[in-house]
Amino acid sequence: MLRIAMGLAMFIAFSSPKALAKGLPQESARVTVSVFADSDISFDIIKQAEKVSSQVFQESGIHVDWINCSPRADASGGEIACRQSAFPWHLHVRIMQRSLNLKNSILGISYLSPDGSGFQADIFYKGIEELHRETSLHPAIILGHVVAHEIGHLLLGSNSHSRL
Repeated sequence: MLRIAMGLAMFIAFSSPKALAKGLPQESARVTVSVFADSDISFDIIKQAEKVSSQVFQESGIHVDWINCSPRADASGGEIACRQSAFPWHLHVRIMQRSLNLKNSILGISYLSPDGSGFQADIFYKGIEELHRETSLHPAIILGHVVAHEIGHLLLGSNSHSRL
């Protein structure tokens, strides 16, 4: 039940993400995100999730360019572009089956330096699959909102959770 509430809270929190634009300079409303994913996670679900995340950010005036950095034949994006990062313009999201040391109820984590900046977030797909089974929401919708949530942490920095 807690996961359902968390999922709904994420959906509500990101349905109007005007605050996300705060992390980017006003003249630059474009972010590039390199996506690294385990090979057993559906490429189609990842692409659909990118569309969901893009819609969330579009509401705040941010355009997201996605680079697929997974080691697959159908991967797009160059090797050099995948290795680049530059806060806040080029961020990395890694989608893996599960965390080695966090509970399955934790769907993602963003890594921030002491000054609140960061460019790397990890997403844990096993928890997304469990939430899908509990709620019947499509995994791409859940994944897309989790990705948007974690990118929001990267853009907004430390203490970026709102009090719900």
